[in-house]
Amino acid sequence: NWAYELMRLHGLDFSSAFKGKIPRAEIYQPVDWQGFIAATLLPLTVKQILRARLPVLERLQKEIMQSPHQEDWVVSHRDLTLENILWQGTKPQWLDWEWAGYINPLTECMACLFNGGIIDRKLEMPFAVAFMQAYGMTCNASECHQAFYAVMTNWLNWLGGALTRLTQEELSAAEKAHWEKQAFITLQLLDKERF
Repeated sequence: NWAYELMRLHGLDFSSAFKGKIPRAEIYQPVDWQGFIAATLLPLTVKQILRARLPVLERLQKEIMQSPHQEDWVVSHRDLTLENILWQGTKPQWLDWEWAGYINPLTECMACLFNGGIIDRKLEMPFAVAFMQAYGMTCNASECHQAFYAVMTNWLNWLGGALTRLTQEELSAAEKAHWEKQAFITLQLLDKERF
């Protein structure tokens, strides 16, 4: 199961692979969403959905800034989406280690629930707590909410990065199409029914 395999992944020693240069987890820097809406280079389709998601983005940003930061860290993948896992029977093969580095294990468990499609809608707290217990971790609702905001930190950081790239003049057509797609996908995930 996902939780057991993730627990095994977190137990691996990656120190030799990184040669002492392990990336730290990202700390959230507030994004000026209104500034992106006003940016002349941002495609109109992205501006429209960004404007529609603005209340959700501003609320999540405020809640992230008020939530405590997690302290315990493991070295892991940090981008466990369905596209980055190849299953061989019941064993996962973790692909695309580009974002590997330090992460709180509870945060990565929560990311698996959302990014892996296990939780499809709102944060289902009993299910999240049960998943953490299958991982071997005891957590309460408060800790699960803290992990949820850490996952949202990653999503908003990714969205801010995509929007920043879209406002750069020197982008090729292929790069622009790529980052527009990334912004659109992330904004679709952040719909108000879900959050």
